[in-house]
Amino acid sequence: MALRRQLRPATALVALCSAALSGAVLVPGTAQADPRPTLAQVQRQVDALEREAEVAAERVNAAADAADAAQARLAVVRAQVARTEARLARARTAAGELAAANYRAGGVSPVLHVLFAEDAGQFLDRAASAGRIAERQSEVVEQVATAQAAVDERRAAVAAEVRRLAEIESRRVADQRSVQDRAERAQALLATLQEEERRRIARAEARAAARAAEAARAARDELRAVPADASDASDSSDSPDEGAAPASSGSQQDAPSSGSSSASGAAAVAVETALAQVGDSYVYGATGPSSFDCSGLTGYAWAAAGVDLPRSSSAQYAAGTKVSKSDLQPGDLVYYYSPISHVGMYIGDGMIVHAANPRSGVGTAPLDSMPYVGATRP
Repeated sequence: MALRRQLRPATALVALCSAALSGAVLVPGTAQADPRPTLAQVQRQVDALEREAEVAAERVNAAADAADAAQARLAVVRAQVARTEARLARARTAAGELAAANYRAGGVSPVLHVLFAEDAGQFLDRAASAGRIAERQSEVVEQVATAQAAVDERRAAVAAEVRRLAEIESRRVADQRSVQDRAERAQALLATLQEEERRRIARAEARAAARAAEAARAARDELRAVPADASDASDSSDSPDEGAAPASSGSQQDAPSSGSSSASGAAAVAVETALAQVGDSYVYGATGPSSFDCSGLTGYAWAAAGVDLPRSSSAQYAAGTKVSKSDLQPGDLVYYYSPISHVGMYIGDGMIVHAANPRSGVGTAPLDSMPYVGATRP
């Protein structure tokens, strides 16, 4: 018994040392590692990063539109500079001819020619000639001054457009870096998941993709079943949207009217084109034919119907005819978030087709699956 009692402290010490070496014993006051985020937390963080990336990507798209507009203005003002410089050159040539004529006359002022006239008739003739010369000199001087001012003004306009283009490019580069940063951070977060968690996400995304593909097939079948003489969706009511605040889901007075699942004409072409892209990948800044971002998909679909849309979702909203939620027709564009940074296409029966995000790609979703802002008809 005495031997056993003597061994117990030693055994306890060995156990304590083993625990310390394995990290099982924590000394009070030492820092503990942060717990690994749960699957739900990672998904929320990835969703937020992808939203931030899309917002920045839509600013990049808007910068492309702004740069195109600035380049067009620059071309106009440069042409104006060329024309005003030509007028200035002609005015200076006229001034030079007057100066040369004065030099050939010995540099004598036309006024002196009048004063030294030999008789009254010569005086009157010379006076009339001097008046014409003075008037011509005044006109030439005014033409030179006006042309020079116009050239200076146009050159200043060119410089302003060049500065504007540089500012647009600077913002575009910054936003492009922001897109890349958010995308990389989202991928890094997904990489922290366990293999089983990644498989769970992949299975959920595969199920969602299958549902989207089935919904797209059903919508296309319904679209093709529309009689050839159905009224064109573009002729429907153009009543303005009631506000830019996100609409509440399930509101009966705001819900699209029943029977709004058919389309014809240009709208039918746009809807069918968009639905044909379901399953394609989402790539920031992509406009097709096999990868898209949100506004790239809507622009691609409506281009197939012969309608050109601006590049960004906010510009598409500004360019279209506003329609109320209750008047939505297939082919109408629907917008989300404030400020607007996402766009999809209404396909009928309370559903949209859109390029969702890099994980989901192009698919279908309920109309109110995101904060709804408004709708337009191209």
